[in-house]
Amino acid sequence: MPQLTQACGVDALGVSSIVGMFYYGYSPFSLVAGANIDRFGARRIITIGAALVGLGAILFGSGNVPGATVGRFLQGAGGAFALLGRSI
Repeated sequence: MPQLTQACGVDALGVSSIVGMFYYGYSPFSLVAGANIDRFGARRIITIGAALVGLGAILFGSGNVPGATVGRFLQGAGGAFALLGRSI
């Protein structure tokens, strides 16, 4: 937590807000992921999910607050696809 507050230039509340964005992405996209896996197949959907997580990691590592926020959202969305696809 101290490293994130220093890197992003925000306090602990700001970091917790950024980190919490993961769940705002994960929750709705877990429903979308299930329907898309049934429709398009797990291989395509897991690939898209992995790309979203990778892009989110790059944005999160950018060091600016808006990029980190969007990055955590994308990591949550991509993580939902990966988790549901793994269970098939």
